Amino acid sequence: MTQSLASVVLSPPQISKAPAWHDTTWLAGVLTRVNKQIRSMCAGCEALEEEIAYATLGPGKRIRAGLLLSWHAIAFGDTNSDETAERAAAAIELIHEASLIHDDVCDNSVYRRGRSSVAARFGIPRATLAGAVLSGRGIAELAAICEREGIELDLETLRCLVKGQIFESLAGRTPYFEGAHPYFGIICSKTGSLFRLACALGANLGARYSEPFDLAAPLAFADSLAIAYQVLDDVLDIEADPLLKPGRGDIAGGVPTWPILEWIASTPTPQIAWERLRQTHKSFLDIQQLHSEIAASGSIQKARSLIQAELETAETFISAFQPGEAVDGLRKLLAFLASR
Repeated sequence: MTQSLASVVLSPPQISKAPAWHDTTWLAGVLTRVNKQIRSMCAGCEALEEEIAYATLGPGKRIRAGLLLSWHAIAFGDTNSDETAERAAAAIELIHEASLIHDDVCDNSVYRRGRSSVAARFGIPRATLAGAVLSGRGIAELAAICEREGIELDLETLRCLVKGQIFESLAGRTPYFEGAHPYFGIICSKTGSLFRLACALGANLGARYSEPFDLAAPLAFADSLAIAYQVLDDVLDIEADPLLKPGRGDIAGGVPTWPILEWIASTPTPQIAWERLRQTHKSFLDIQQLHSEIAASGSIQKARSLIQAELETAETFISAFQPGEAVDGLRKLLAFLASR
């Protein structure tokens, strides 16, 4: 029996807090200030105060903020960030948090980061409103910063974020397995868009008082990181402890992630496997059977090989820069992902 937002009462197990990827880097103190900026930007919306606080004060990794600040430091030549960069980092995190809220609404997800999703805790209407407030405030802040600093805000990136969510939500609805699936296009749109925005805007802000910074390296770094990050997220969903993620979300929801697509392609009858994935109202035994077949197919090992290759590629794009705290921080992020 599957769970729905309307019927489930959520009390997931508490997860012990593991050290964050940035705890031993120069970013630890800076991201504390970014969190304060996030709280400041969220002030003044009393009607949704509880929902917004719940979404923004959760155990997020702050990877997008870290990317912006790191590339700001690389372009600037110093890890002493300024308030403008920190506010831009906070704004990107607001947009990211909004995207997570709407992702959970689209996927009917009841868990996020080991606890109830915003939609499950407060209901879909209030969650949707909270997401709209966060995205609106984040975009408004970025627009104000870019106008003040004479930097063009890449709104196409934000359009791609929305397009990626739409494509992902519709990806499993086609009745036929077509083999060539727009999976990597979804990654580039949904995950890669904010990674690219964070890296490029950070570099542009860092170089705003000097020569223009070549964006080829930060954008290429963002693209490889996005693939590794999203495929890893797909793998962790399949490998997750069922006590912490009941139903193995992507399998239960029929979401065609990279390891699942690899399994489908490897079966003697991919169309039948596709139809089994798309089946609604899967029983617990159906989900466990699918999980066992996916695990036995070798698709998870292939996915992890892809993750490692993309992380190594990402590392090549920062190796050309002078060693220092900013580059070391990005290397620790790559090592953190490789270790998961």
